[in-house]
Amino acid sequence: ADKAAQTPITDVEQVRIDEKPKHMRHGTGVIVDGEMGCQVKFAKCCNPLPGDEIIGFVTKGFGISIHKVDCPNVRRGREDPENSERWINVRWENEFNDTSDKSVYEAILQVFVKDEIGALADVTSALADMRVSILNISSKSLQGAGMAVINLTVGCKNVTHFQSIVSRLKSISSVESVTRGYTAT
Repeated sequence: ADKAAQTPITDVEQVRIDEKPKHMRHGTGVIVDGEMGCQVKFAKCCNPLPGDEIIGFVTKGFGISIHKVDCPNVRRGREDPENSERWINVRWENEFNDTSDKSVYEAILQVFVKDEIGALADVTSALADMRVSILNISSKSLQGAGMAVINLTVGCKNVTHFQSIVSRLKSISSVESVTRGYTAT
């Protein structure tokens, strides 16, 4: 045992301990102004996915907020001369169709369905068949319209995966339309 204690350690493995809140991540697959490992969070207003064109906003004390370039908050924010220098170039680290990347991002969907028995079950069954995790769900009948809206947050790999989810949901007979993001109903 004494000999082992005297042997110098030449191969040291670093173990990273992430003490940041879960919504603030390093190693998120985003490169900020050419640098990897910056503290980023994904904006809840637009929930960018790999494959989306993105832009970063330097927040005050919370790292870089990543938005889709077509996010309404980006359009309004870039018009504000007071904050114009806080917008920075960011890009995805890997090609969005890289199947080796196992990262999952939040994608928000709004599904309009015929207000009939089984419509919600049809939607959730289709997602289960695709092995898509439902992270949040709510539904509401649109009185007098014969329609209901299902708001979903799902686990999604990238834009291509998102498009396959939308395509599958649109194939359900009770589904009228599927949109990305929420709108007030």
